[in-house]
Amino acid sequence: MKKEGHCPDEMSTDGAKSAKTTQARRYQPQDKERVLEIIERVWNTAIKEDHAFLWDWKHVLDATARNDCHVAQVVERNGRVVGYCGAIPVQYKVGGKIVEGAACMDIFTDPESRGSGVRLIKHLLNGVEILIGAAVPRSKELWHKLKNGDRIIVREVRKMVYLLDPTPLLRQKGLPEFLLPLFKKLWSVYDRFRFSRTAIS
Repeated sequence: MKKEGHCPDEMSTDGAKSAKTTQARRYQPQDKERVLEIIERVWNTAIKEDHAFLWDWKHVLDATARNDCHVAQVVERNGRVVGYCGAIPVQYKVGGKIVEGAACMDIFTDPESRGSGVRLIKHLLNGVEILIGAAVPRSKELWHKLKNGDRIIVREVRKMVYLLDPTPLLRQKGLPEFLLPLFKKLWSVYDRFRFSRTAIS
């Protein structure tokens, strides 16, 4: 098990001649616009706008993570962000015990920064407790290649949906305070009757 709060920095220098320093680290709010810029370069403006709309939702639980690797990560080269891996801190039930982990969402890099995605994956594998996501076939092959012995198991699972308490986002979006308790109550009732989900180690 990893130490709480521990997510080792991944830093290297890409050759003596180029002297390009590459580092993986925890995502910070000031990285948002640069990450959205990369999304637009990789796909298009419409997909960038879709990500921008859900951005606050994806990061609303960042402050609750006790391990830095259980939230989104970026990789930067010479101080400029060139890649992003989205993740939401999640608690999984494994063998009757609650384990802190993350739900991995997006991994993408600037088209001009080859190898940054590999660095992000290695960075996560060095620090995450348990990580669950839905990889596309090409990405799945890469996870297989980079996994560390038997510690990482890549296999087919049923599609999982993780729902967040919407009240923090509603507060951030300006919903009147007197309405928040009502939404909180509705959420707690719904959450009480949701099917429990168990992650299998």
